[in-house]
Amino acid sequence: MSVDAYQSPEADLSNSSNDVRVLSPKQILFTMEGRIGRKTYWLYYLGTVFSLLILFGILMAVLPSAGGESVIGGVIMMGAMLVFYVLMIWVSICISGKRWHDRNKSAWWILISFVPIIGGFWLLIENGFLKGDDGENRFGPPPF
Repeated sequence: MSVDAYQSPEADLSNSSNDVRVLSPKQILFTMEGRIGRKTYWLYYLGTVFSLLILFGILMAVLPSAGGESVIGGVIMMGAMLVFYVLMIWVSICISGKRWHDRNKSAWWILISFVPIIGGFWLLIENGFLKGDDGENRFGPPPF
């Protein structure tokens, strides 16, 4: 019997240890479940910051009289910024929580940022630069 040299190799892909979970953008931004890697963390975190800056610029262009001439314009500007700011806080908590999950730590570690001086550095190093768990942990399969 001859072996076909051009036949594609066969592999057993049923091994559950290599399963990965791909999250949708909606899941990444608005839920606390799952894990994300460093690249996804930086892309979404910086994306939310830039989105907030762009929205702030648009509001400044649309409501130029918010500086002091119109009280209503100022109230609208402050209300819109409050809504966007609260949304950004929720999104950053969700993104950071998933990154802590990838490090096999509870999302409660987000509170480390409230420790003066070292808290912000700790959060930056853990979430932004350290590698997550390779395999599945208590928060699910590894991110794609």
